[in-house]
Amino acid sequence: MRLFNCRKVVETHFTLPFYCRRIMANLFPTIVPGKVLKDNTHKVRIALSHNGETRYIVSDIRIESTKEFKNGVIIKRNDAAYLNTKLRKLVDHYQRSLDIIECQECMTCSQLIEAVKGVKKSKYMTLEQLYEEYLDTHQLAAGSILMYDKGIKAFQKHIGCNLNIATIDYLKVIKLENILRTEGLRSDTIRMRLSVIRLLMRFALQCHFISYDTYPFASYKMPDKSIRDIWLTVDEIKAIRDAEFEKENLTRTRDIFMLSYYLGGINLADLINYNFLTCNGKMVYHRKKIMRDNKTIAPIIFDIPYEAKWIINHYLNKEGKIQFRQRRENGCIKNIYSSLNRNLKIIQTELGIEKTLMFYSARKSFAQHAFEMGTSTMVIDYLIGHSVSSSAKGSIYHYVRATPEVANEALRKVLDNLK
Repeated sequence: MRLFNCRKVVETHFTLPFYCRRIMANLFPTIVPGKVLKDNTHKVRIALSHNGETRYIVSDIRIESTKEFKNGVIIKRNDAAYLNTKLRKLVDHYQRSLDIIECQECMTCSQLIEAVKGVKKSKYMTLEQLYEEYLDTHQLAAGSILMYDKGIKAFQKHIGCNLNIATIDYLKVIKLENILRTEGLRSDTIRMRLSVIRLLMRFALQCHFISYDTYPFASYKMPDKSIRDIWLTVDEIKAIRDAEFEKENLTRTRDIFMLSYYLGGINLADLINYNFLTCNGKMVYHRKKIMRDNKTIAPIIFDIPYEAKWIINHYLNKEGKIQFRQRRENGCIKNIYSSLNRNLKIIQTELGIEKTLMFYSARKSFAQHAFEMGTSTMVIDYLIGHSVSSSAKGSIYHYVRATPEVANEALRKVLDNLK
C-alpha cells in the first residue's frame, strides 16, 4: 500500500461531517487526479491530515473518472449507493482506530497512518509482559502500581494467566465483569479493575502490539461511576472542628482533616511531604500528582492562615513534617490514608453525619464552599492545585491568572465563614 505526500500532487476532496471529526488529525475520502491507473481508472483514497502533512491509504474502490467523485461522495454511477456505503464503513473503521490513539501531537503523519492501519508486531505477548513493558515506560506512583496489580490479579484469577493479548476479546471482558459482580464488588471497584485492563490494551494498540480489530473495549461500556455525597456543609465542618474526643487518635485525625481544609484542600500526598520548617509562613509547592506529568507548571503559593499554624506547630516532628501517628513513624501513604479514613468513619458515626466522611471530604468541601461564596473557578483551581488549560477553560485564561494575593483573599473569605 503506497503512501503519497500531498505537497507533490493536486487533490480534490470535500470533508463531510460524518467523515471528519475535529481532533488532532483529520480523515476524509479523496481522489488524487494525478494518480491514474493503467486502465485510466482512479482508486479512492482515505486521506489523513496531520501537522500540515497528508498521507493516504489506498482503498480497493475504483471509479472511472474524476467526474464520478464530488464533495467526498461517489456520484453518477449505478452502484454509487453501494460504493458510498462501503466507503463510509471504511472511513468509520479508520476513524475509530484514530480516536483511540493518545498523544497524537507526538506522532508524525506517517506514524499515525501506520497506527490506524493496525500494523501488528509479530511477537507473542502476554498481558503480564505487556504490563511489564508499560511499567518500564511509565513513572507510576506506589498507589497506582497497587491498583494496577489488583486489576492484573483479578484477570489472572478469573480469566487466566499468560494469555496472548491478541486473544483478549469482548467476551472475556464481559465475563470478568460478571464474575466480579457475583463476588459482591461495588461498581466503582469493578470499574477500577477493568480500567487497568483497558488502559493496558490501549497501550498495546498504541504500540501496535494489537490492531483495532482485536481491541476488546471498542464496543464495551464501562460500569457507571457511583456518585458519593462526600462534601460537607459549613455546619458539618464546624461540628467536626468543635468536637471533643476521648481518644487521642480521633483528635489527631480531626486536626489533620481540618488542616487539609485550612490549607486550601491540600491532598494527603502533598501534606505528608511538605517541610514546614523551611516554609517561612507560606505554602509553596507543586502537587505531586501534576509534577509527574508537567515539569514546568507554576507552584501553588499562599500564606498559611493562623487556623492552620496551631495544628502545624502541635504535630510537627523534628524533620519539619506533620506527624500523623502518635508513637511511631508515619509509614507509607496507603497505611496513613487507611488509618485516617477508619478514624473519620468513627467520627462520622459519633457526630451523626449522614454523608460519607473521608479525608478527601476536606478537599471537596473546601472547593464547594469557595464556589458557593462566589470565588472564581480559576482561583479555586489555583488553591487546590488543578492545572488550568486555556484551551479547556476559555480564551480569558490566555490573559489572566490567579495570584498568591488573590488566593490569600479567597482562602481568608472561606475560613472566616466558619466563625
